[in-house]
Amino acid sequence: MHFFPPLYPDELLYSALARYHTYSGNESIKKTNRDLFGCNTVCSATDLPCRLDILSKRIPGGNISKEKLLQEHTLLPYYSHFISRDRLEKILYEMYFNYGSSIHMLVGLIANGVKPPRNLRYCTFCVRDNRNQYGLAYWHRSHQLPGVTVCYKHQIQLSESDVLYAQRSNKHEFVALDSITLNLSTDGVFVENQLSLFIAQNSYYLLNFKFEGTVSIDDIRYSYLNELQKLNMLSAKGRVKFSKLIPIFNNYYSQDLLESMGSKVEGVKQYTWIHKVLRGSGEAIHPLRHILLHAFFGMNVVSTIKKGDFNITVTNPFGSGPWPCLNKAASHFGEKIILSCATARCSDTGKPVGTFTCNCGFVYARRGPDISEIDQMKIGRIKKFGGVWKTKLYELWADEKLSLREKARQLGVAPQTVKRKAEFFSETNKYNSNKTHEKLNHMKIKRTEWLSFKDEKPSSQRTAVYKWLYKHDKDWLMQNRPKYSRSKPNNNRIDWVQRDEEMAKQVKEIANQLKSIKHVRITKTEIGRKIGALSLIQKSLQKLPKTKRTLENVVETTEQYRIRRADLNI
Repeated sequence: MHFFPPLYPDELLYSALARYHTYSGNESIKKTNRDLFGCNTVCSATDLPCRLDILSKRIPGGNISKEKLLQEHTLLPYYSHFISRDRLEKILYEMYFNYGSSIHMLVGLIANGVKPPRNLRYCTFCVRDNRNQYGLAYWHRSHQLPGVTVCYKHQIQLSESDVLYAQRSNKHEFVALDSITLNLSTDGVFVENQLSLFIAQNSYYLLNFKFEGTVSIDDIRYSYLNELQKLNMLSAKGRVKFSKLIPIFNNYYSQDLLESMGSKVEGVKQYTWIHKVLRGSGEAIHPLRHILLHAFFGMNVVSTIKKGDFNITVTNPFGSGPWPCLNKAASHFGEKIILSCATARCSDTGKPVGTFTCNCGFVYARRGPDISEIDQMKIGRIKKFGGVWKTKLYELWADEKLSLREKARQLGVAPQTVKRKAEFFSETNKYNSNKTHEKLNHMKIKRTEWLSFKDEKPSSQRTAVYKWLYKHDKDWLMQNRPKYSRSKPNNNRIDWVQRDEEMAKQVKEIANQLKSIKHVRITKTEIGRKIGALSLIQKSLQKLPKTKRTLENVVETTEQYRIRRADLNI
């Protein structure tokens, strides 16, 4: 390779390679690939090209490094902020040295729902500015990002070209912007939609901010949790209240908008992309979705990426601890030796409820929040008394000199509680000797009842027996369950006759359109792609007889295609 065209600001590497092919005069794109990469099998990737190390070494002068090509002329910087360090290193190796077969999978673009643009886009103002400054127009990186429909610089609607974002018919082809017909006759349409401008400007920032040493994925997640905490959408334990968040998110954006961006959130599902972002699933989440979350929270990508010191601290409504043990029977009563507090929400009032467990076995709970230090000495309910308290109860209960009220005072409970617990513990000791025998007899009775109920219709009595056996004799219950016959699903929901009629019409229309395009042969595959039903044509054509006959009539042989192309050249 004796020369290489200069690279311009915000230019796609694809654009520069297309200009090289034009300037070189090579008749074959394979010859161009051999010049650039030393082989003719490299595909023309628009977004994440590969073999950059070979390309940088073959460029005359050696003044364009592989790092510069990747950082300033590919779309990887846009994705890099939301990819783990380990995965990013694998992607860099693929783009520098390999053929790139796994790049899109590593970036997370295969099945995330966010689709790239169908065609390459351009800004009419940028075309005029570039031609005035450089004498030519080129494809801009910032115009090809998913979800971007506006030029970040001129704030006008982007125009769509006829060049596919991902080439189908010739995956090695490079098409320069100046080699196609552009519609520059009218002024661009200025866009006032703030969301469209926000997406375009923040996407441009992600694309141009150097990704080395920036914030981690956890830092970005904490920034969202920080905003959720301000909106009271975190529980006392720091869990996200998705049941409140998702409806508000869906009301903020229209369903049509979210669906067009491949970011629809269904409220009934428990594992949407929002769940993955806020729970920290470790999966690569598309930058467009992060931008949508930033807009929703009123955040700015610039501050998030630059700052990177977010940390979510969930305020405990019962203070920071340690907390006192309130077991009056213990020698350490009142001492702050409880190190953890389990918090939950009261189902009646919605207020926080704290549960405190001491090593002595004493467990108590109270409703919060604590307002002062005095509140820490209050008990709402004793959940467990523990061995220390029971031992003290036995000692006091045997002492006939003490009144019931005095015993209650020393134990820190009501007199009736002392009496009830003392009687209960004595009865429990008697019961334990006989309970095994009684339980076996009771189990036999429940088994007999279930065998008589299991084939009957559901009833409250049948349900009660089932629940008891499920809890106490589950293995036997599973062996004696009623056998249910599953109804066969009804698969006859598609009206194939109507679908056949509609597709046959679409096939005719597309075939007529393709007849005027000389460089495209009319094939089943090309027609299937155009009508968005390639899978149906490949797998279910036997159910579409009319469509099949229409295809047989319009599809061209190689000879027919050559004749039509020759006629169009006349």
